[in-house]
Amino acid sequence: MTFRILLFLFVISFSLSAQGLKVEYDKNHDFTQYKTFAFGEGEIITPKEERTVKDEDLQKWVRTSIAEELKEKGLQEADSSSADLIVSYVIGSLNRRDVEQLGPLGQTPGDNSRTWSRDYAEGSFIIDLNERNKKRVWRINASTNTASSDQSRMIDQVVGEGFKKFSLKPKKSKKK
Repeated sequence: MTFRILLFLFVISFSLSAQGLKVEYDKNHDFTQYKTFAFGEGEIITPKEERTVKDEDLQKWVRTSIAEELKEKGLQEADSSSADLIVSYVIGSLNRRDVEQLGPLGQTPGDNSRTWSRDYAEGSFIIDLNERNKKRVWRINASTNTASSDQSRMIDQVVGEGFKKFSLKPKKSKKK
């Protein structure tokens, strides 16, 4: 039984490490001024012939995940003309290929005619929170080197991790 638990934890940690997540924001910025958000543009970059999920479903998963997370943080969804923050995102995947020559350590010394290649799907998910004046205040940039079979779970994971430090609570001032 413990072996199964360890194997499960290993697989989970490997899948998390295969994903790169970078969050950009100004740590000194006062986020307490924001009360509302609205969705701006969302773009799917996966070529149409390679999409495995309907655009409407993917858009719904992304918007629902982001909306739930921001509501948990204390923001309310509003009309785009009156919202303090506008949420925009880009999501999708592109097929990639790594190609390398094997050279002396891979095969016959001096034989550069042999190559190694690997095909994979590179996933990308970028979320921006912008003020109405288009100034970006928060960016989540996530990438994976494999296509996830459960895209909705991957979306929830990126959104949850990306907004982990987002807080509307006032920063504690340092005592002098």
